[in-house]
Amino acid sequence: MVTGLLSCDSLLKEKNPTQPLSLVQELSTYHITCDEQAFQRIYKNFQENTYVPITISFNGTKISARMRIRGDTSREDPKKSLKIKFDSTSFSPNETTLNFNAEYSDHTFIRQYLSSKLMQASGQICFLAEPVKLFLNGHFLGLYLKVENMDDEFLARNQLSPKNNLYKATKDGACLSVFDEVESKWEKKTNKKSDYNDLKKLIHQVNTIPHNQFYNFIQENFEYESLVNLIAVNMLLSNGSTYYHNYYLYHDLYKTGKWQVFPWDMDKTLSYYNWMPYTYHRTSSEWESDNPLIERSLLCPPMFKDIKARVKELHHSYFNTAFISPSIDQLITTLSPHIALDTTDKIQSTASWLKEVNKEKEYFDAHYQSLQSQFTQHPSSFYVERFSQPQTDDITFKWSKSTSPVNKPISYILSYGTDFLLQDSSKTIHIAAIADTFYTVKKPTDGIYYWKVTATDGTHLTDGFNTKNRVEVKSGTLLLSPITSNKRLVQKDAPYIIPNDLVINEGVELTIDPGVKIYLKQAVNIHCHGNIVASGTKENPVVFQPDNTAKNWGFIYFYAKAKKGLFSYTSFLEGIINFKETDLFLDHCFFKIDQKNLVQGEKRSGIVWGDKGKITINHSSFEGNNTGEGVVVYHVEASINYSSFSHIPDAIEYISVKKGEIKNNYVVSSPDDAIDLNHCSNVLIEGNFLLNNNDKGISIGTEQYGPSRKNIVIKNNVLVGNQIGIAIKDSSFATIYNNTLYKNKKGIYAYKKRDDYQKGGEATVYNTIISESLEGAIVFDKWSAIEASYCCTDKTSLGKSNIVGTPDFIDPKRNNFQLSKNSPCIESGKKHDAMGAYTSAPAFLTIEEVKTLAVNEKKSVTWVKVQNNYNVPVDLSLYRLLISTGTKKKKFVFPIGSSLPPLSSVYLTKNYSLFTRLHPSVNIMGDLPKQTANYVSIQITTSTGKVVHEYRAPELNQTTP
Repeated sequence: MVTGLLSCDSLLKEKNPTQPLSLVQELSTYHITCDEQAFQRIYKNFQENTYVPITISFNGTKISARMRIRGDTSREDPKKSLKIKFDSTSFSPNETTLNFNAEYSDHTFIRQYLSSKLMQASGQICFLAEPVKLFLNGHFLGLYLKVENMDDEFLARNQLSPKNNLYKATKDGACLSVFDEVESKWEKKTNKKSDYNDLKKLIHQVNTIPHNQFYNFIQENFEYESLVNLIAVNMLLSNGSTYYHNYYLYHDLYKTGKWQVFPWDMDKTLSYYNWMPYTYHRTSSEWESDNPLIERSLLCPPMFKDIKARVKELHHSYFNTAFISPSIDQLITTLSPHIALDTTDKIQSTASWLKEVNKEKEYFDAHYQSLQSQFTQHPSSFYVERFSQPQTDDITFKWSKSTSPVNKPISYILSYGTDFLLQDSSKTIHIAAIADTFYTVKKPTDGIYYWKVTATDGTHLTDGFNTKNRVEVKSGTLLLSPITSNKRLVQKDAPYIIPNDLVINEGVELTIDPGVKIYLKQAVNIHCHGNIVASGTKENPVVFQPDNTAKNWGFIYFYAKAKKGLFSYTSFLEGIINFKETDLFLDHCFFKIDQKNLVQGEKRSGIVWGDKGKITINHSSFEGNNTGEGVVVYHVEASINYSSFSHIPDAIEYISVKKGEIKNNYVVSSPDDAIDLNHCSNVLIEGNFLLNNNDKGISIGTEQYGPSRKNIVIKNNVLVGNQIGIAIKDSSFATIYNNTLYKNKKGIYAYKKRDDYQKGGEATVYNTIISESLEGAIVFDKWSAIEASYCCTDKTSLGKSNIVGTPDFIDPKRNNFQLSKNSPCIESGKKHDAMGAYTSAPAFLTIEEVKTLAVNEKKSVTWVKVQNNYNVPVDLSLYRLLISTGTKKKKFVFPIGSSLPPLSSVYLTKNYSLFTRLHPSVNIMGDLPKQTANYVSIQITTSTGKVVHEYRAPELNQTTP
């Protein structure tokens, strides 16, 4: 049961209220004076948003205004809805816009009004509405529903800030799906000059968050009880014309970071959908994608349980025939004298209207029973597994299991074909009585196909989510073994399919152009005795991945006779690389292991494994599934820079490396060590950020190969939340300086692990900060020794030349471990240097540019460029940009959820739409304060006011980014 804000006990006050809804008892009257020809013109050109001048009178007050036709498909109706905007003053300071809805499709004229009242009674934030009479040039125009405008005044009335983002799902297809075209489907009602970044991020998250994380995601990112309540009320109202348009999203940017959904346009409620009939899990029209937010809420067991409980609560309070009937009777009394006067609506007579209205009394209990029947008897909703790539072979359609609440056997119907609606029998195939949750069809001809899956218990039908699925069938080009002469793979012939192991002969070079996709069958390998040169781009990467019949592929192996493997902007999905005596170069590459098991018996495979030769990895990303290892190399010259590793045991492991560097990498959530050196010398480990790894952040040791002693330098690294920050063992030695260790279980630990060694680990440590270690800052056993000087700890003194104190980092919660100006670690290090990882380094965030560009005589665009200087994602939530103009300070606050990826930048601008048109490829945010061209200084500060970086005004240049 939903508890808290929206429970019946707290908000509805009583389970069975005795007082009817507070409904209007006398209709207000509005008189519009308008040029008759102008009125006829906007009626004729109803698709245009052309305003005509009018005067409007209410309660004896006459005001000048403008009027146009409003609505979506309702514009085509004979009776049209109207929007009126006041020129200056209005009838109420909280009402600058009037919406008069024609309600032409509603034979009862009460559905939207009654639904809005019930929304409000449930505790839902909802627009105000009331039926009114309109007169045009002295003649009765008709009955209309005056509907509150969803704007700043609406937000203020509901104690919500207009500084936050309010979005309207304006057009069909605004359903938060992967196909959602944000700028064309959505309308921004507040902060109109700023970006859509938060909505785009929400759409991505709603579609990609794993099933087992969805419940927590909703609770963290939505006002949970409000969302549960809205879904329940929409079910009880049969509000099927929503979720793919006709709703609002409100995002609290600066207090909670959470979203809310507000209802809109509820004329198609109550008995309107009796012809379909209404089903609770239908979230879209036949032409649009389902809404993943709602569908996944219904597929989330604890959330669906809360929704059903809320439906039951609401039925027992307001949403029942006994309660609603007196309210409908009151509306009949109020509206009856005016119904026959309106000759422009769809109502034939007062008698027919009474018949339709009285039917709505029967709706509530009957519909509740229908919902309960669906909950307790119909097959449950279920997931359909979409295709992420073109299909080049037989197609296996997959879906999750649907269950029967009454234990009936479930079978499935697969529908697929070239007809988008799957209704044309000549273009659609229906396969019924499928018992399994998958079905394989022979590869059809190349083209685009649409498909869906329906569960049935023999009586009831339930479509799976999503009901709109697209799959491309593309034969591609076979790549057969062996390759005996130089060959080039081009995008127009892609995808290339490798059905069996592929051999590239000695002396042969395989060149791969940008945008080429290579599909490999299950366990297929590439044996390279020659060269591979893959030259992708950021926009068109080269991709190696399993074909649609495989879960993973094997490896690319560069044998000793191979000379080089050069890969730029290349993705390796579910496969690995091995090399021997070869030069391997990886630049801006991406490795992802999800399905592939990198453990066979006691052997752990590396995502990249090599012996002898040379390896260089720059700006690449490795994502693992907690099996195997990361980059494991022996006897090589190795360099790994500006790369990231997540969920990979022993993410970077050097064995018997005599020359190497590991610089500026980001390693997070390794089940084992982040960086592991064994029997190495002349290795520099510098500038890495090692976060929340289950064993050691940096391990310097031997295993069976011998100790690591000669010229092992560890400097300017940040190690946070690891079991052990830095470990030195078994006769190994390291020089450790200017590092920052924070909240590791042990800070620096030297010990003897192997019985066949006489000594443990040794280290010289200086200029290092070791803060909040749970089991000691520096620890060593009786076989080991650590010499520490000019270090800072916050608990235990390390003796002479070391200090005890709080380091005073700028923002450790956001992983910003640069020192504040009052830190005791400044000038306390060796030779009066600063301690810690960030001594002479640039600030985490810096202001790189402040520019003004004259576009023409009337327009200019000003921007501030903020740069993330490190290979660590930066959370910008509630950080501030303070612009000092000498006597005043203006500020820009980064909304909750704002972030900067590693080594990336963002442009802040006042002229968001103009800047976007001029520079569509850069990362942009608005809404920057005005007059940035007149600044004296600009600061980036934390939410608590600590200065991250300050930029002083030079002479402005007229340049472009």
